[in-house]
Amino acid sequence: DDWRATWLIRGGTSNSVVLDGNTTYRWYAGSYNEETSLPSLDYNQTTMPIDDVTSEFMNASGTVITSAKNNYINFTFQRKTAALTFIFDARKMNSKITQISLSPVDKTILKGGTFDLVTNQIVSLKNPTISTLNDIKWKNYSSSTGDSVKVASFYTLGTTDITNFGIRLENLVLENFSDAQNPITYIYTNKQMQLPVTISPRPGQRNTFTITLNKL
Repeated sequence: DDWRATWLIRGGTSNSVVLDGNTTYRWYAGSYNEETSLPSLDYNQTTMPIDDVTSEFMNASGTVITSAKNNYINFTFQRKTAALTFIFDARKMNSKITQISLSPVDKTILKGGTFDLVTNQIVSLKNPTISTLNDIKWKNYSSSTGDSVKVASFYTLGTTDITNFGIRLENLVLENFSDAQNPITYIYTNKQMQLPVTISPRPGQRNTFTITLNKL
């Protein structure tokens, strides 16, 4: 059936719609778990594209029987993508990470696709259009380690085992302020490495890899 209403909800906001009373409605929700807006849905569209493997995808669905009073929907999202999380640690170099950009060497390994909200199934897999973890994606790992340890994640809808996953450090800039009068800047570009493990991506699971930086 057609959508009765669609709307975008951000954290801390609420939306409402006027519906018929004493009627059962089925609802669907999807999220990238960040400020990126979901694509608008047409009234006969039930699928959502997932083109960015630097953002996760979550969904939820259920039914509500309306009454004459206000009706509220409470739910918990389910993660549909597997996470490959990378932690870069520059503490051994007494440095802060001021710039960092990371991408897969083979941009076809991580999969985007199309997800059907109604059937709760992946309709198809495809190569992503966005696959680089740029500066904005990286967050401080903790308040205690500050800018010295950064963390970010790739996500994939695919469930095929990944062997010797290759990553390319497009850009890395470290600032060493041990000597405030003579700070040292380290710049690395186009550095490749392989993870000597087999990754078995599964929806909702996280695979974490820590890379400790040392001065050569």
